Amino acid sequence: MVERTMTTEEKHALTWARFQEIFLAKYFPRNVKDDMVEEFLKLEQRKDESVKDYEARFARLSRFATYVIDIEERRATCFKNGLRYDIRKFLTAVTLDMYGQVLDKAQRVEKYVKAGRKYYKE
Repeated sequence: MVERTMTTEEKHALTWARFQEIFLAKYFPRNVKDDMVEEFLKLEQRKDESVKDYEARFARLSRFATYVIDIEERRATCFKNGLRYDIRKFLTAVTLDMYGQVLDKAQRVEKYVKAGRKYYKE
């Protein structure tokens, strides 16, 4: 592979999008990106993982699969489908088309579920 140095004119005309493209091509190989997409497609909330932590992983990995969640409703559905069943079951009866709505409701349900577990343990 032959690498060349950018000319002065190219450096001055470099846009942020073009910089990202060059940077990712050099330091982030396609196979790594493909692995991240696959991880995103299989993403589920772990047993002892909070909604907040699941959301952070979802946000980090979703950058690699933007074509999967290209509209808000798909993003919301994908996030909801990856939630643990004990949280997701409370969200299925409600139509939530916005990602922020799903996140908010999931966090509220999580508090409710935790309170219920604590109550039944006592």
